[in-house]
Amino acid sequence: VRQRLDAKGKKRFLMFGEVFDGRDDLVGSFTKTDVPPQDQLDYENQCVTDGKPLNGDQLDSVFYFPQHFQAIRDVFQQGQSTQRIQDLWAQRPMNYGTGIPELGIGVPPADVPINFIDNHDVPRFLNGGSVPQLHNALTFVYTAQGIPCLYYGTEQEFRGGNDPANREDLWPTEFETNGATFQHIKKLAKVRRDSAALRKGGLNVVWASDRSADEEDAGIFAFERFGGDAGDDYVLVILNANPNKASAPAFMGMGPTLSAADGTQLEDMLGSGRQVSVSGGSITISPPL
Repeated sequence: VRQRLDAKGKKRFLMFGEVFDGRDDLVGSFTKTDVPPQDQLDYENQCVTDGKPLNGDQLDSVFYFPQHFQAIRDVFQQGQSTQRIQDLWAQRPMNYGTGIPELGIGVPPADVPINFIDNHDVPRFLNGGSVPQLHNALTFVYTAQGIPCLYYGTEQEFRGGNDPANREDLWPTEFETNGATFQHIKKLAKVRRDSAALRKGGLNVVWASDRSADEEDAGIFAFERFGGDAGDDYVLVILNANPNKASAPAFMGMGPTLSAADGTQLEDMLGSGRQVSVSGGSITISPPL
């Protein structure tokens, strides 16, 4: 449960659940308004103490386990094609609730998946993945549509395997804050805080590839965040999940088609100082990426 204030200063609580399963239709079904039979609903309403009866639309979101398996594990840890992410995301409007829960945060569940890398049910990312791959996955969950959820110890680069090995003690680390992963998370948190597009914008995938070997775009995944309640803020996210080579969002002379106007100057929000200009509705980015 997470509390937030709406535009009128009224308290809102994000209620999300956990369905430990990789089937997107099953996980998403728990965010839809699906009223049970009346006798079961009457039974469950016996627990109500505030006079507001349950009506089947109480859940705002769920842990995005299908994304954990198909994107975090398969793509960012194992280097499979990024087309898997686009295919998964394309199913969300069908598999997740698109209505706004009456008592929730005022956002459709399909727009607020709980994006996570690992948790107490699965091995740590670094139990098989590298630190650069972890940083890539962290950038993904902090910029994708939804709510990033960070499991304790990720910032300390814990490497535990299956439960209970993934429940390492934190205090022996003395809560170190100078490590590369802690600092990367700190930077991502600030970027997200400062960007209305990353917090409240819509989503548009502009590049996904079914290639994962030595092709020029192998491992590239790119998406835009803008619109919705983001005002004029615009963010383009480009990730290279290929662990073996530099890649770029281009293939056979074609680049991504962007929503940003020609002449828009884009600057790396993570601090490299790299800039690129939108021209002809697209951009040209050369490796390394």
